[in-house]
Amino acid sequence: MEETGNKIFENLEQNWEISQAINELLELENQNKETLKSLEKMYLNTESSNYERKEHLQNQMDVLRQTMDNNEIIKNDLKNNLKSNMEQKLSLQNKISEITQDCEFGDEIEFMTKLMNIESLDIAINLAKDKIQKNKQISQMEEEIKLMR
Repeated sequence: MEETGNKIFENLEQNWEISQAINELLELENQNKETLKSLEKMYLNTESSNYERKEHLQNQMDVLRQTMDNNEIIKNDLKNNLKSNMEQKLSLQNKISEITQDCEFGDEIEFMTKLMNIESLDIAINLAKDKIQKNKQISQMEEEIKLMR
């Protein structure tokens, strides 16, 4: 029973880390899109006679697009890992349900207390994740407002 509880805790940690990595990749994707837009503007505004500059900008855009494609592959892999972890979490929770049915009353109370602590941690992690995401969005909006001025 304790081993299963530990596995759930490890699973929650992995979910947190994977979710953070996905959020970072999403933020990086937005930054890369903005950078690509800027490079495209510079490319269009560069005179055709300035061949070296246009070629340099084109190379930068190609490298950035390739990086974005690679990041998309990584993000999809992480999403698949997160899905697998969620399935594993459900399996572990089912296993815990089976174990608790076989426990004596005193053991069951202790186990349920541990389980509630783990679930509380999961909720706290999700709340922290949401707060971090909102702070990032606010910062991004503030930055966009500064750029508009």
